[in-house]
Amino acid sequence: MHHEQATSIVTFSRPVEAQVHRESAGAPISFRILNSLMNLSGWHILYVNNCLPVFLALRKGSHSARLQADAETVALGVLKAGAKTMFLYTPGTEMIAVGIDGASREGAKHVIGPTLTNVGRNRVRAFLRQHGWRVTIDLFAADCNQFCERYASWTDEPNSEAVDAFSITSWNQSLCTCGQMHCETAFIFPPKRMEKAIFRRARSDGVPAVFVVPTAYTAGYWMGLRARSVTRLELTSPENEFYNPQEQQRRGRRQRLGDLEVEERRRTRAELVRLVQEATSRQQQGFQLSTM
Repeated sequence: MHHEQATSIVTFSRPVEAQVHRESAGAPISFRILNSLMNLSGWHILYVNNCLPVFLALRKGSHSARLQADAETVALGVLKAGAKTMFLYTPGTEMIAVGIDGASREGAKHVIGPTLTNVGRNRVRAFLRQHGWRVTIDLFAADCNQFCERYASWTDEPNSEAVDAFSITSWNQSLCTCGQMHCETAFIFPPKRMEKAIFRRARSDGVPAVFVVPTAYTAGYWMGLRARSVTRLELTSPENEFYNPQEQQRRGRRQRLGDLEVEERRRTRAELVRLVQEATSRQQQGFQLSTM
């Protein structure tokens, strides 16, 4: 949702159903924000969405209890506010073009980047057990890729302990439900191009941490980590140990382009063969005519 005075960013979990529910939740959330900012009496509120199940639920209701509840919440709120609603289905590309949907997509990029596969996780966990370490919190994660039960997400997640790890007072310790402060051992897989800032904050807070970072011998953060590291584990099989949806999409596009190129070459070769055969045939016919 975007408004001159408010912007909300929502990221997605793994299942498609959860994504639809997140899209649906944006309707009552955006209405509450708008209603808190101004008097909506007599207003016409236009909801624009590119998720067809949510669009239909808001207009006509839904068999899904979750979508129906969100639709009813919006309808009741609008009635109480004395406003009216209109719903418009718009393709996602058009929403990005007018600046409506870009924020959530940009926010989501931080959590759908490279993450450890099960193979990578098992290697890291075995490495931690070997050295007697127990990770207590994943500082940069999402509901779909957290390394441990407690985690901080980049944006609002249902089960996250904090939104934006940089907003946490101290990475080194936290207030437990028992009422006492406990020390943390953090798992840190920094988002791309944030390694330096995250390393500085971890060093400042003095938190024991497990870092998963690219090998970059000339980078300041790499030299700082090497100087302070107790031990290291080299993950040498990126294909098996890391999962990167964006890279897979790029590979898929390259594969499709490669297939198109191969097909185009095949057609070109076939056309060349045909032209050569036609030219040869004409030459043979000319030779036969000249020798009669």
